Amino acid sequence: LDWIGCVSRKLEQSDAEYYSLQDSYDKFVGRQRIKEIQHQERHELLTLRVASRGGNTPNGQGDASCSLDVESQAKVMRSVATSHQVLDDIFGQGSAILVGLSSQRDRFKSAQRKMLDVLNTLGVSESLLRVAERRMKMDKWIVYLGMVIITCVMFFIWYKVKA
Repeated sequence: LDWIGCVSRKLEQSDAEYYSLQDSYDKFVGRQRIKEIQHQERHELLTLRVASRGGNTPNGQGDASCSLDVESQAKVMRSVATSHQVLDDIFGQGSAILVGLSSQRDRFKSAQRKMLDVLNTLGVSESLLRVAERRMKMDKWIVYLGMVIITCVMFFIWYKVKA
């Protein structure tokens, strides 16, 4: 009686293993068929592309033009990747410059406060301090105007070079 139970368990295990192997085999065959179809479609696409360019000649020029097309596409992709990297570098540099300018602004404000405190303790008149503050505001507007002019000049140069 014990050996019948052992045999029936073995049969069940063998049956489960058979169905598992059958399922795995079916999946494998399906994947292979999909790969084969994709390969065939790729080949048809490439032959259509070569034929549409008139390169499907008996001397084999079709394959050469297709190869050149793939090489030119790879070159374009490398160029795009390089441009993307350069833009990332420029963006990083710009971010670092902005962080540096922000910290410098804080330091200059602190230095200005300290300077005003020192001047007040030395007895410098209030009107002289106002003149100095007006001068700083005027300098700030001169800097902003210079930035706008430089930006306009750079845009103009870019527009002329592009055209």
